[in-house]
Amino acid sequence: MNTILCAGYPKSGNTLLGQSLNYAGGVSTPFDIYQIRREKIVPRANPLFETTSCCIKTHDLYRPFESLDDLYFGKVSKIVAVNRNPFDVLLSAINYFRFIYRKKGNKLDPRSLAMRSLRALMPDFEVSESFLTEFTLEKLRDAGMLDAALRNFGEYGTSILNFYGVSGTWSDFLASYDQSGASLLKFSYEKLERISNSSLNEGDVISAELSDLSSFLEVDAARLKEGFAEQKRSIYALKAESMSADFFNKSRSGYWKQYFSPKECKLFLNHHYSAVIRNGYGYLVDEVNSIQ
Repeated sequence: MNTILCAGYPKSGNTLLGQSLNYAGGVSTPFDIYQIRREKIVPRANPLFETTSCCIKTHDLYRPFESLDDLYFGKVSKIVAVNRNPFDVLLSAINYFRFIYRKKGNKLDPRSLAMRSLRALMPDFEVSESFLTEFTLEKLRDAGMLDAALRNFGEYGTSILNFYGVSGTWSDFLASYDQSGASLLKFSYEKLERISNSSLNEGDVISAELSDLSSFLEVDAARLKEGFAEQKRSIYALKAESMSADFFNKSRSGYWKQYFSPKECKLFLNHHYSAVIRNGYGYLVDEVNSIQ
């Protein structure tokens, strides 16, 4: 069995991609490599692909001294490396602390990596029993803490501490797969989102983004489109659950314009312009300049 690898920096959309591929092939077994290893699962082959292949999601940075074929299942025949603009990545990562807090029984261990990461981004935020009430993007923005987080994210070389050991930095993640030797497609979260948003309401229309993705994967575009539609329907269902609602509504592109000041965005772009260009987000300069 071969592996189709969906590789992405955390909060960049490789779950969206992997779920859609599995829905398109009618596969329900887990595709997250960390869950697969933890539960010692053997993934099923996805009949969407002509060759016997499974779809696997990873947040791992490519490491030259590790063989991809040894890390996954058989030969890694294709890699879709997903990225997302750094401002939305940071917002989603910050919002994710709410779910870490809930998962840990409504507390954060002061010694935990999550707490150390939160402190590195927002050293002035005090964790209390009212964490879920106080730790909202709106309140953090109004207190100036999101701007502080963006400043620190930039000063730490675009690293988020609780992601760094696995994923490295946002700046370097995507480019690391250039050295993998596998057939590689770089694809943005924003393109995935456009496919997902159009999958339910444009009939049989095949968008340029969907065509590019289906051509690279050598799969039927109509089946892939239906996979994205099914994934979209599953998100609607999750939004109905109170625990999930305040996460998924922050997953749309462009939320950063509501939360970061133009001053801090410009400072970030000044320091990391080459990485922003390398990752395909040079248009952010014009978008930041357009904010009133």
